[in-house]
Amino acid sequence: MISFEKIFRSFLLSVTLLGSFSNGQILKFLDCSLDDYYGGLSSDQSSWTRDELQSLLYLTHRNNVEFTNSIDPGIDDVWGALIDVDEGIEPGTVSLIYSSDDELLPSIPFGETSWVRDHLFPILRGVDRQGPDLTDIHAIRPATALSNFVAGDKFFGVCKVLTTSPEQCISPAEGAASDTCVCERIFEPPTSKKGDIARALMYMDLRYDGNEPDTLDLRLTDCPFEAERDMAYLSQIITWHKEDPPDDAEMTRNLRTCAYWQGNRNPFIDYPDLVDVLFPQPSTLPDIGPLIYEKCESIPTLPPTFVNNECDLLPEGDIVPFLINSGEGKSSSTTTSGEEETPDVESLGLSLGLYSFSPMEVGFELFLTDNPWDGATFLELNTTTDGTIKVKKEFAYRLCVVGFCSIIFPHIFPFVTPLAFASRSLVFYSIS
Repeated sequence: MISFEKIFRSFLLSVTLLGSFSNGQILKFLDCSLDDYYGGLSSDQSSWTRDELQSLLYLTHRNNVEFTNSIDPGIDDVWGALIDVDEGIEPGTVSLIYSSDDELLPSIPFGETSWVRDHLFPILRGVDRQGPDLTDIHAIRPATALSNFVAGDKFFGVCKVLTTSPEQCISPAEGAASDTCVCERIFEPPTSKKGDIARALMYMDLRYDGNEPDTLDLRLTDCPFEAERDMAYLSQIITWHKEDPPDDAEMTRNLRTCAYWQGNRNPFIDYPDLVDVLFPQPSTLPDIGPLIYEKCESIPTLPPTFVNNECDLLPEGDIVPFLINSGEGKSSSTTTSGEEETPDVESLGLSLGLYSFSPMEVGFELFLTDNPWDGATFLELNTTTDGTIKVKKEFAYRLCVVGFCSIIFPHIFPFVTPLAFASRSLVFYSIS
């Protein structure tokens, strides 16, 4: 039996929402007040676990909004939802996530000639084109077409700090507010929107664990080594969340997204201190200098971390594979006792040539692997590879200035043998 108190709270919720908006949208869910929505959890938020919150968000995500209504675009689809929940201070307008607070665009028309739908957790970073994450209103915002293009699938961070090429940073970013910036891998949003973006990203990290069809386990991290599901940078995002707490507009958007569109809420807007319960403490953000996020590729140590990774000190292009030659020979053979024996050079099936554009000392070690580096060794994440060299364990070679060198891991790949070299910077290896 539904209690009178619950009916009364739902009535007050509907009156509040209807009194604040007059666009005729139908109220779908009456249990979106804080007391109702989190009523099944402990009153002590510090005891909440990631699993029970993720389950709550999943079970209450009761309406998957259509991406585009093919018959009547803007009606009961993501366009219509954004027109509703991101209404500007002027009637008939929308606020823009990468623009200044006073820059608005008419809500209609929408599309490439006006404003577009920006996925804060980019599609190319793991949002599926068929799953519920594609249309999750909590993480989609209106943006100008140009700023949406400029932000692209870049990581969120601070320009000139979180980039390898500070001199290439452009401020302001094209199509965005005056305090924005864009670099090689970084997009820095307006200061007034940084907290909003941070909480949307943390929601996506919590909401999607990969257990639903057409979804991946979306992850916020300081070490984004899996481009297809990782978004960065966690330490900066946590910092923005704390520096720019939720305001009335963001809280209203959260409530309205739940009551009129999806049925679930963003807990980081409702209870900002949850970040300390569900995420590790952020690392001290680096100053401008050699220690930057790109040096960090570690797993499974819990992010964030800024351990200077000496395995990542060579700039891209300093060592270039120039020859991969496939042969007919077999890579290994098996004795009658079942033990693998090392083949001779003539039996090797693949040769790899490398050329260095950077001076290398005698004994310099080059590692070729599709596994992440934790600062001490390579770690096997899963059975997938990066599509370049199909291996499951790490392998490595010692490059020489003069003479042949020994193999670093003969117990793993005893059949990897250096063939020849043409100069101090040119080395051939035979691999299989």
